[in-house]
Amino acid sequence: MAELEGFEIGDPVVELYERNLTSSSAESKHVTAVLEAVADILRQEGIKPSPTAVFAASLSSLERANTEASPEMSAAMLTVLGVALEHAPTGPVLSRLPHAMQVLLATGRAAQEKPVALRGVVRCIGQLVAALRDAQDPGTNEWPHCAKAFGAISNLCVDSRPKVRKQAAASVAEALRAVRGTSAAGPASRTFANVAVSIARAPVKAARELTSMHGASGAKAAEQRAQAAAQESLHLLVALKLILGELDGSAAGEVAGAVTGLLDLAEPLLTQHACDALVALFQPTGASATAAAAAAAAAAAGNSGFAVPNASVSDRAAEGASSQTAATAAAAIGPLSTAAQNESMRRPTLAVSLIRAHAAAVRRLHELDPAEAGARALPLACHELVKMLNAVHEGVAMEAGTCLASLVTKCVDTNMVREGIKAMAAARAAGKSAPARPPPVIGVAAALKASLGFRYRAAWPVSLPVVAAAFERLGAAAGAILGGCLEALGEMGAHAEGLACRAQLTQCLAAAVKALGPEQVLAVLPLRLEEGIDAEIAAKSEDGRDVDEGMGDDDMDIGAGAELNEEGGNVAGSAGARLWLVPLLRQALKGARISYFSEEIMPVARRLGARAAQAKAAGRAFEAQRCAAGEVALWSLLPSFCRWPRDAAESFPGLAPSLGSALSARADLRGPLTEALRRLIQQARAVVNADERDADSDADEDVDEDEDDEDKAKEAAATAALLEDRPDWFTAQIAEGQAATVAKYARNFLPILFNLFVAAPPERRGELSATVGCFAQITETAALGGFFRTVLRKLVKVTSDAEDAPDGLKEGGDTRSARRCTFMDLSLAMVPGLDNAARDLVFKAARPAALEKDAAVQKRAYKLLAALMKPNVGPGANLGGDWLSANRDAAEESLVEGSGMCAPAARRYRLRCVAAILPSLMEREAEKDSAEEGVAMGAQGSSFAMLLGELIVATKETNARTRQQAFSLLVDIPRSMERKAGRAGGSGKIGGGAGGGGGMLGAWLAEGSEDDEVEDAPNAANSDDDFEGMDDVNREEMGVGVRKFFMTVLAGVVGAT
Repeated sequence: MAELEGFEIGDPVVELYERNLTSSSAESKHVTAVLEAVADILRQEGIKPSPTAVFAASLSSLERANTEASPEMSAAMLTVLGVALEHAPTGPVLSRLPHAMQVLLATGRAAQEKPVALRGVVRCIGQLVAALRDAQDPGTNEWPHCAKAFGAISNLCVDSRPKVRKQAAASVAEALRAVRGTSAAGPASRTFANVAVSIARAPVKAARELTSMHGASGAKAAEQRAQAAAQESLHLLVALKLILGELDGSAAGEVAGAVTGLLDLAEPLLTQHACDALVALFQPTGASATAAAAAAAAAAAGNSGFAVPNASVSDRAAEGASSQTAATAAAAIGPLSTAAQNESMRRPTLAVSLIRAHAAAVRRLHELDPAEAGARALPLACHELVKMLNAVHEGVAMEAGTCLASLVTKCVDTNMVREGIKAMAAARAAGKSAPARPPPVIGVAAALKASLGFRYRAAWPVSLPVVAAAFERLGAAAGAILGGCLEALGEMGAHAEGLACRAQLTQCLAAAVKALGPEQVLAVLPLRLEEGIDAEIAAKSEDGRDVDEGMGDDDMDIGAGAELNEEGGNVAGSAGARLWLVPLLRQALKGARISYFSEEIMPVARRLGARAAQAKAAGRAFEAQRCAAGEVALWSLLPSFCRWPRDAAESFPGLAPSLGSALSARADLRGPLTEALRRLIQQARAVVNADERDADSDADEDVDEDEDDEDKAKEAAATAALLEDRPDWFTAQIAEGQAATVAKYARNFLPILFNLFVAAPPERRGELSATVGCFAQITETAALGGFFRTVLRKLVKVTSDAEDAPDGLKEGGDTRSARRCTFMDLSLAMVPGLDNAARDLVFKAARPAALEKDAAVQKRAYKLLAALMKPNVGPGANLGGDWLSANRDAAEESLVEGSGMCAPAARRYRLRCVAAILPSLMEREAEKDSAEEGVAMGAQGSSFAMLLGELIVATKETNARTRQQAFSLLVDIPRSMERKAGRAGGSGKIGGGAGGGGGMLGAWLAEGSEDDEVEDAPNAANSDDDFEGMDDVNREEMGVGVRKFFMTVLAGVVGAT
């Protein structure tokens, strides 16, 4: 490839040359020819090549060129000149600025009809004006040389040739952006503003002339002039989307005023682009946007154009917008919304643009003057946007809702909220419902409340998400400010069954509950369960109907909760109970106070329960059903109050006795009660363990949780789900206090749970077993051991007693087998919290049971064994430690004894035991093989070979779950081996996936003999990483015999699948 002589590699001129050298187009050939000529000139003159030298040489060449004869060559020269201007220092460029502008103007005049060359001229003029940003004398001497040329390219923004006007708009915007903040910004903005205002006002003038013709001669010419003026204005509006935000305040205001005048023409295309240009003006951050917004709004109000602010006003706008300018904007922005309402039926697309521009102007105004004009404009804008929610066209209503939500979330600030709360407190102290002169935020709240009125019923699907956003924005302060909205939501909720916006209503009420909490919500919308039931009974009696008509035992629908009339509303009307609010509370509550449930909710639930029992005894079926439904609904709130509670450590002691009594006496309430207890324990433990894991992550990198294990994967998923909505304020210290408080009552709850577990049918024991397991993990070892030994004594007695023993235990099931299963399941629930001594007792009870023919008993026995052999690693590990390490031989003997006797129902759990012990057996066999020098540990009769073979054969089981688990466990074995090796070698690196256990196992299987090196394995490239820190692992300990055996059985697995 040819090179430019003398230029350094990486020079932008060289890059331009190389880029065009590979192109076959005529334009690229001209560019390369010009560059070669410039390089030759510089070489002949002895000038070192640089962007500055190229600038001077190309400018000189352009001056001498015959542009009329060769426009393509002129375009090529201008391309080179543009690259040189882009990279040359501004000092030398400014020194030749007058001459360069003259040359470019002359070239531009000659290239008027040649768009290719004209675009290059426009680009270079823009770059020269941009160079004024570094002028030493801030624009005083340089700008007069640029004014004529900059005015010329400003006029070209409306050229009929698309590429020319696009280049002109880009160059003007670039130049204005570059000189922003310099003294050249004012003259440059004024130059463009003069051109833009003239073009923008021409259509209005031409339209007036055309109207005055009334068919006279020259009307056709006037029509053509009007069309041409409109066309130029359309081109200008497209350019203004780039340029308007770059102008200074006074010029931007004048241009925006002229643009707003185009709205009077009612031309959809012009109006659409005018709105887009105004939005582009209001969106940027900068003082110029506010000044322009004020001027644009004033023009929209008076249709008299913009007055050009003086320099002092512009200076104040740059500092933060003066109160006078902001007041002008606040008073005049409203007409934009009025125009949108006028266009909403005729031209909805235009109305959408007007709404967007209006909201953008209000947001910008608030950003710069939040305390005065911005605050005053906000409620007025919200009321105007609420009116637009009833627009005929859905798109207009949706845009109004979106803009209303943006105003609420971005413009309602802390000072507004504080002022509103003080005003509401003062009004209530004076016995008034609202202040006489409501502050801005109260005005916004009034607009939102109006949007929930019956007048806007069709727009509720749009307005409800806006109100939800307001609740989220205000948080706890919404109680004092949005109380009217909450009351309106309560009225809507009472008739939610017949509403098409039921989903939006549910989300809005949930947002209110999350923001305010149950106390504020129920203060405004009390549940009124007792009063509502009385009102329903009275309403049915007044209608002359039998209160208990049609109420049989089969009709006792606890979930109904209210008697509905023919219209789907409560028969008691507005006096009916708000039982519909309970599911919303249950879904949205988080971080509530348990004491509120104890003091306010639970007493009502108790009264309803007592009343239901009395009514049922007296034969009042309707009253009994309603009271029972209310009681169950209130108790169902308890788990939600236990979702990250704020005061569990302080309030649980007062609630615990009531929970124990209800748990013992009410079988229908055990679901929510046990769920609440589990949630308190699980959340506390999850937070403590998560924080410990984060704190110990650097120190315990060698501990590898087996995420591929099914149980641990489920446990990890459950923990992640628990912590997903954890509040920031719920620290480990709070969690520890919560867990410690609940643990104090384990002595009270565990006996209750044991009795309920034993008495419950098998299909209802799941929640009780899970609750026992949670308590077992937080109960003191000694106390839990005492409970466990009581359960174990009963298990031993049931096991030793004959089926028809007169003094035998009868609790736990109808048969001896069922009773054994009951106490084994209860023991299984306590295993995670037992120490090694208690676990030894579990093993002694489970080992003989694993040899029995009763499939149900055998299944429970293997469940117990699998729980014992499951390793406890990571933060939060229980006192049992790794029980299998200390009892490997006994566990091996139990598994060997049970070989060939496993029932199909128990096979999955036996396989878990086998997979848990195999890595330990392999380690032992490897040591034995090394000591005996040549005795193959995979020999006939080896327990390791037998158990491994059993696991391999299980991959061909008929039962799909057993088969899948066998495959999963086979994959986990080499990973477990590597973890053991990593911990033994002191490595902090644990392999995973193909580069983890698979990497080590692959190298091991690939060895041909004991003398082979590990690096000969197929993955030798990764051997350093796979074996880092594992120097103590002797590959000879792997054993040739076991390697061959394992390769054989793996081949069998592949063949079988």
